[in-house]
Amino acid sequence: MKPLQKETDFTNWKRRIYKQLETFDLWKYIESTVPIPISQENEDQDDFAESFRTYKIKKSQTMYLLENTIHNDVFSTLWSHSYNLKNRNPKILIDTLSEILTKTTTCSIQTIKQKFFTLNINKFDNFRYYLNQTTYLKKRANNVNLNIIDKLIQIILLEKIQKTYIQLYFNLTYESQTTDYITIFKTFQSFANNKV
Repeated sequence: MKPLQKETDFTNWKRRIYKQLETFDLWKYIESTVPIPISQENEDQDDFAESFRTYKIKKSQTMYLLENTIHNDVFSTLWSHSYNLKNRNPKILIDTLSEILTKTTTCSIQTIKQKFFTLNINKFDNFRYYLNQTTYLKKRANNVNLNIIDKLIQIILLEKIQKTYIQLYFNLTYESQTTDYITIFKTFQSFANNKV
């Protein structure tokens, strides 16, 4: 199974680990729905010892599967958020990951949105640098599952060049011949190559 390496992988990783743990009937140890065995009155001590041993084995298996699908860099983040060997527990591990990485992903989404809408073509030395930055933001948006549709990117790109590259804007919008984001992007690439 592909290990969890960064915050943008978290949603897909959690879905994969859920399926894997469910297959072995271990997800219930994440949900803490399996009570710790307690010795009951008149219970045979051998039966209790066996129940407790089974509980510890299953819980250890859950931790093993979890920890072996998480990259060391993510564990470094966990250690810095008070997760350690003293509170080593499958539910605490998942809850801590959810709190840290969901918050980080949300911040990433807000940052990408802001950069998209405030991208200023006039601050770039040439058109190639502007296009590279646009491509980079598009990839980051895809990585965090940010639903910035191609039509919106198409509008943003056209708006940014409207005053700076008048002829290019005219060629793309003349008689409403603009088709889609891909067509515009390829035209931009060609234009950037000619500018080099």
